Amino acid sequence: QILNTTAEHIEKRIKKTEIVLKMFHDFKQGLENLRSWMDTVETNLQRSLSINTLNANELRVHQQSIVVCKKDSAGCDHHL
Repeated sequence: QILNTTAEHIEKRIKKTEIVLKMFHDFKQGLENLRSWMDTVETNLQRSLSINTLNANELRVHQQSIVVCKKDSAGCDHHL
């Protein structure tokens, strides 16, 4: 009888341990998925930032060329 009770107790402990192990495995898998998602988000944010920086630089160059053109045309008008 004592042997039977001990065996049942051990079986219950083994089942609980297996459940905890599966929960841990699922948690670990979820964490890996989260890390992958965060890497993707970070990459997309960096890409957007570099595109915005590039666009800002292009806009600045364009604005400078407009200023130069205005100065040139004002200078040309002034000479006429």
